[in-house]
Amino acid sequence: MLKPFGVTPRFIALDNDGVSTMFAALEAHHAAAILAEGVADIMPRSLVARPFSPALPDVVVRIGFPAVRPNSHAENFARLLREEAERLKSAR
Repeated sequence: MLKPFGVTPRFIALDNDGVSTMFAALEAHHAAAILAEGVADIMPRSLVARPFSPALPDVVVRIGFPAVRPNSHAENFARLLREEAERLKSAR
C-alpha cells in the first residue's frame, strides 16, 4: 500500500497487549503506527494523529473467526463493521 510513495515500513515492535502497550512503545521507540480512525480519540496527549497526505486508497480488511461454530458475538461484530463501512462509503 505504501510502496508507490517510496515507503517501506520497518517493524521494530509487535505489541498485542492492547493500545496502551502500543502507545507506550510508540513513545519509547519514537516510532509511528498506522491506526484505525477511532484510536485517535483515546490517544494520550503525548502522541498526535495526522492523516496521510495524499490520502491512501481504500484498503481491504478481513476478520478471522472459526468456520465451525463461530462465536455469535464475533459474527455480530463482523456484521456491525460491514454496516459501518457501507454507511461511511455511502456518506462520501
